[in-house]
Amino acid sequence: MAAEEGKNNRAVWGVVLALLALLLAACASETTSVPQPAPEATVIPAPAPTTSSIATPEPTATAIPAPDTTANLTVAPTRISTIQPTPLPTPDSRETIKSEVAAAVSQFGQALSTADTDLMASFTRKNYVIGGDQMSKTLKKLTILTVLTIAVVGSILGGLSTTSNAQSDDEDALRAEVEAAARQLGEARNTSDGELFDTLWLQSDKTTYFPPFQRFRVDGWSKVRQPFSGLLDLPPGAVNVVVRQEHIDLVADDVAIRTGIFIFRIRPPGGTTRTINGIFSRVLQKVDGKWINVHGNTSTLP
Repeated sequence: MAAEEGKNNRAVWGVVLALLALLLAACASETTSVPQPAPEATVIPAPAPTTSSIATPEPTATAIPAPDTTANLTVAPTRISTIQPTPLPTPDSRETIKSEVAAAVSQFGQALSTADTDLMASFTRKNYVIGGDQMSKTLKKLTILTVLTIAVVGSILGGLSTTSNAQSDDEDALRAEVEAAARQLGEARNTSDGELFDTLWLQSDKTTYFPPFQRFRVDGWSKVRQPFSGLLDLPPGAVNVVVRQEHIDLVADDVAIRTGIFIFRIRPPGGTTRTINGIFSRVLQKVDGKWINVHGNTSTLP
């Protein structure tokens, strides 16, 4: 091995020296046109190979057995466990029919609420293709349910209409009774009829009133009657009350509120006529079938 390495080193140095000689010759030819003899190549002795006292062990080749190409390769398959599918629940035909009917009823209700005639027409029997006993049963149930729905809706609407008309008639009748009681109260003042006036008020300690020229409310019938005593003592025709913008609101079947604007004219005998404008409110209650005043409030306007 050392001898071969020395030969290789001497060959390399020889090639290097030859290349250097060629380079020097090329440089000389460029600097002068006179041909110069080529310099003799100087042989540089190659360094002697350095030997090491430690011998390098040669690698030992390990014999690798060659595969037998004639042998049959056998691969043991890996066993894979079989996954059993989960059985699906068997659908209940009754639940399916219920779902179909519920969806149809919902659509029919939508058709009724939106007045969609095309959608309503789609529920007729001729627009269905009979595809078996189940569909036939579904259509029969749907037809019965549709008829019942129409009947119930019609009954409800008719009942609401009847109830609304009945309530309207009752309210009109009650309002007419309250208006009649109000006319009687005005007649009692204009004719100075104290007895009629007293029958149109609740003669109880619960009766209350706000007089026009007092700052506080008076309680009890005896105190409520006092502000009206002087007017009722005047001769008939000395007092005239005209009501404008009258409103009657029914709070319940036996309670009503009456409000409005009044023009009050007083013509005492031998005196000058005095006119008072103001607003009023009255709370009336139906007691023993008769509407009477239980609270009043009278305020004058400037």
